[in-house]
Amino acid sequence: MHGESMDREPVHDAPMRGDDIVTEARRWIGARWRHQGRGPAGVDCIGLLIVVADALGVPHHDVTGYDRRATGTRLLAEFARALNPVAMPDARPGDILVFAETSYPCHAGFLTKRHGVPHLLHAHALRRCVLEEPLIEPWLSRRRAAWRIPEVV
Repeated sequence: MHGESMDREPVHDAPMRGDDIVTEARRWIGARWRHQGRGPAGVDCIGLLIVVADALGVPHHDVTGYDRRATGTRLLAEFARALNPVAMPDARPGDILVFAETSYPCHAGFLTKRHGVPHLLHAHALRRCVLEEPLIEPWLSRRRAAWRIPEVV
């Protein structure tokens, strides 16, 4: 990854729950997929995380200028810089899951639940949009890490 980076400061100090994250992320369902997108014209998987953080006033570091295909572990390093690691069995709605679609971690989305069933809410390049779908194969075997936003109680 290379390119522009921006740090955001918190907008408010109210406690945040995972449900707040899921509610905000669901507002983006149907939005167009766009590489490095960060707004209404479209988002990619990282862009979805960024726009949700912006809307909730979560401080974050945004890095742009990355390639469409991961070639290393920089994604995990960026997440480790700002998020708290979570053991996969302890992940809960609102947490961020990271997946490897190739050799390297290259995709991320929010864990959600619908009718008690784990789902993945993410911006997917092949489907060209933000969607929420059951967290089943092949996603289950592609999971590499889970992270929680530090401000979440």
